[in-house]
Amino acid sequence: MPRAIWKGRIQFGPVDVPVKLYSAVGDIAVHSHLLHDQDNTRLQQKMVCPADNEVVGPDQTVKGYEVGTGEYVLIEPGELEFAEPEPSRQIKVMEFVEVGRIDDRCLDRTYYLGPDGDEQAYGDLMQSLRETAGAGMCRWVMRKKSYVGVLRSAADILTLTTHRYAGEIVPEDSFELEQADISEREMDIAERLIAELEEPFEPARYKDEYQIKLQKLIEEKAQGHKPELPALEAVEATEDDQLLIALEKSLESLKVRS
Repeated sequence: MPRAIWKGRIQFGPVDVPVKLYSAVGDIAVHSHLLHDQDNTRLQQKMVCPADNEVVGPDQTVKGYEVGTGEYVLIEPGELEFAEPEPSRQIKVMEFVEVGRIDDRCLDRTYYLGPDGDEQAYGDLMQSLRETAGAGMCRWVMRKKSYVGVLRSAADILTLTTHRYAGEIVPEDSFELEQADISEREMDIAERLIAELEEPFEPARYKDEYQIKLQKLIEEKAQGHKPELPALEAVEATEDDQLLIALEKSLESLKVRS
């Protein structure tokens, strides 16, 4: 059973549902460390002042915000307390929206919400969100930080996903893209190619191939073997005037395989 990292209460109107919050995403990356090339001792990172090349300890640092080139405003720790949110265990639902209207670019880290003693209220809320295809836009405070999030029903559990702020999203009209003339034949072949490749969505099929290969490389070297590294295959970009031919060849190869 995963360990809860936070406890709170979903609240809107007269509804009050106690919940426990769990991480829904884990780190699968294989991490490396910097070592001294003479004796393989793990190196330590230290803060060094470039002005006098002296190592600086944590007790010798101050926080500064740059307001100009090389010009900083120093902020004392106590001066930031006014901006910190009030501690709270409340997950306040501000409004409900249709799940399909949520912009995926705004979604960040997802957590699971499990019941914390009141399974009936938890189940009622989960079922209501599932049947209405709704999502609750929430605010909550966790570890001295305020969050906006999306409360949803996923399979047999509630999820809470942090929602990015509007200023973090780069608008589409920031890019000046040239309009391309696409013929009906090109559109027809592209649509048929997409249809041939269409499959049910199964997230388990998508694995981190880099991490798998890296882990295998580490295991082989740890056992004293010299791994055989395959040559990298160069892939050339398709020229504009050859794109239609490439699409037709791809479509024909899919038909042969099927």
